[in-house]
Amino acid sequence: MLDEFVLKALVGLLAKLGVDEFRKRGWMPQSYYVRTALLALKRDDLDQAVRNYNLSIEKRKPGERAKVAHEIIACAIDIRITMTEEKLAEIHRGLYPSVFSAEYWRRLFREDRRELIRRLRVEEQGCREALEVLGRLKSQLKNASDVSPP
Repeated sequence: MLDEFVLKALVGLLAKLGVDEFRKRGWMPQSYYVRTALLALKRDDLDQAVRNYNLSIEKRKPGERAKVAHEIIACAIDIRITMTEEKLAEIHRGLYPSVFSAEYWRRLFREDRRELIRRLRVEEQGCREALEVLGRLKSQLKNASDVSPP
């Protein structure tokens, strides 16, 4: 009885490892990867969405669903880029207010002016890094769709 249980558990474990390996190598059906990419996008995980989309077209010519998924992912990346650029512009306005604005004169006499500027610079650096990462994701998505499978 125990031997049967161990054998079934071993077979189940080997099957699980085999399916996981198929998933990693891109041997599952294209619809699986497209669905997984869209689910990752729903969870707001752009890295995983691009990775799964790339796996979906790695070994096969993109189907209609894959093309639609490509457009959806590209739009999501574009939206994130736009939002980050707007945030960066807002930070820039905060760092360098116009001399004729009330904000400039208010900040001139603030006691925590240096701390405020330091926080804004850290936030600015974070936005620039995010834009860099988003640009790389977009190029990975574009490069994957440009390359045709064997």
